[in-house]
Amino acid sequence: MRHPLQGTKLPTSSAGPSNVSLLQSAAAAVLLHNATRHAVVLAATAAAAAGDQDSSSAARAWIPDIIRRIASFLPPNEVACSLRLMNRNAAAALSGPQHSTVRLSQPSPPHAFAQRWGTPGAVQGLDLCQQGQLLRLTACSGDIANLAVAVQAVRRESPGGEVENLCEGALEAAAEAGHRHICEWLLTRGCCRWTTDVVYAALRKGQAGLVLWLVRRKERHGLDSRLNYVDLLTAAVHGCDLATVLQLRARLIQLRKVRPDPWNSDGYDIVKSAARSPTADWQAKLEWSRADCRLQKTSDACEGAVECPDAVARLTWLRDNGYPLQSVPYRLFGFFVEPSYSRLVSAAVSVGNVDAVRFLLDEGAAMGSSEARHAATAGHLGVLQLLHARGCISMEVRNNNPGLLGVLRCAVQARQPHVVQWVAGVPGVAGLAGRHSDELLEIAIRKEDYPLMALLHEAGTSWEFHHFMRAYHLQFPRMMEWLAEHGCPMVVHPIQSVDDSMYALAGKLGDTATLHLLRRLGCPWQGPDTFTWCVRSGCCLPVLRWLRKEGCPVDWEAAVGAVQPQQRGGEVERWLCRKQDRGQKRRRV
Repeated sequence: MRHPLQGTKLPTSSAGPSNVSLLQSAAAAVLLHNATRHAVVLAATAAAAAGDQDSSSAARAWIPDIIRRIASFLPPNEVACSLRLMNRNAAAALSGPQHSTVRLSQPSPPHAFAQRWGTPGAVQGLDLCQQGQLLRLTACSGDIANLAVAVQAVRRESPGGEVENLCEGALEAAAEAGHRHICEWLLTRGCCRWTTDVVYAALRKGQAGLVLWLVRRKERHGLDSRLNYVDLLTAAVHGCDLATVLQLRARLIQLRKVRPDPWNSDGYDIVKSAARSPTADWQAKLEWSRADCRLQKTSDACEGAVECPDAVARLTWLRDNGYPLQSVPYRLFGFFVEPSYSRLVSAAVSVGNVDAVRFLLDEGAAMGSSEARHAATAGHLGVLQLLHARGCISMEVRNNNPGLLGVLRCAVQARQPHVVQWVAGVPGVAGLAGRHSDELLEIAIRKEDYPLMALLHEAGTSWEFHHFMRAYHLQFPRMMEWLAEHGCPMVVHPIQSVDDSMYALAGKLGDTATLHLLRRLGCPWQGPDTFTWCVRSGCCLPVLRWLRKEGCPVDWEAAVGAVQPQQRGGEVERWLCRKQDRGQKRRRV
């Protein structure tokens, strides 16, 4: 999934590279690739250079095919920040998202990056997590100038300690990308501290060549650079081939940076890491790791393999080579715990690997509503559909097994609308959702999730007055408007307490904003009872006068009788009595 910052559109300034220089460099690339078009490209270049003298000829040279051809030889961010901004023809020809989206993990033109992130307040709208992602993505690009701008922007907005933590993430990202110059710049400038996590991050991405440099750099400052043996090999066997792992291990042992511990029980982490490694020699690394740590064949290797895209092929190989798919039986507090697929099932469902889940089902693994709820929470619709097709999810609510209702509840709680939509479409779920409307809608209202509210309503849930009241208590005026627009009742008959009248509830708090909102939404009066209950709730005189002015019906005798003890003899009772007397005089006349 692409991070939101990846799609940032960076405005550029007129101070960027000139049309002529950029177009000439692009034209040269085109000529090297396809000499047959050199005349057309040179014509475009010359026309752009002479644009002030003959704008019409320049316009004719900027034809869409030529522009797109030139763009194909330039880095994507150069196209987005420079080429497409030359003139209207270029903007029209390069209007697609592939040409207008700036990817921060790739090099960006310094002038455009500085204009977007170099001004005060540039990162003001980003939380700490997003600021960290900005630094990590920029570090991945390998551009020191842009990273300096990003670090300065974050320093202006965040405390010093937070900046150091964010820069540590950038250092790890640079190590993963193999950018030694970025690592050196961050460490030399004191942006962050050296940590062993940087070494492990580099190894997980196969950047073994960077590890020795990182270790030696730590030594030059007289600091301890020893590494944990298990952590080192766990990272190395994941990202590097076996030959590199052996060379690196031997070198670090020679330098006394690691000390082998063959009997360490954490060695199973190394085995699991080897089983999930993306390299082609993962089987060889797995066998070496197990032998090096003197471990038995267990389901730990299968647990690592189940997370891979080719999980079925790996699990098949492991099973055929003596690795059990089930956990080893053991005794716990005197009770015998039988072998089970639970760890593998949990791992497969967690990553949403449909093929692995199907494989385990075929092997005899038991799955049910618990796994379905897990999949719904994570948004893994494919796994959920498979479990439903295999009959693993009950339609009925039985004891501690909520079945599809529990799945629907988890999807609503986790804000997974695509899962909610699918579950709602399963035959029989509409009635189930209708019987549990309050619980499901309560969750959606608390999260102020309008698409989920609409989906639940379509699935058979019904609006009730207390849903509207709940939105008010949560101080969600927009939710109140949305509910009213979608037919949610704003009143209840008859009024039996203050909480049965929105006007009484808002009035006693002096909440004039909500009172005006209720009138705008067309919340109906409930006869004289509305006014009477407003008096009984203790509304102040300005609120009562406002209600009367808005046309609220009044039974003056009932209103006087509803005055609370603390208001007797006060302005509210005197005003009501005067109004009652006038009414009686009119009737006598």
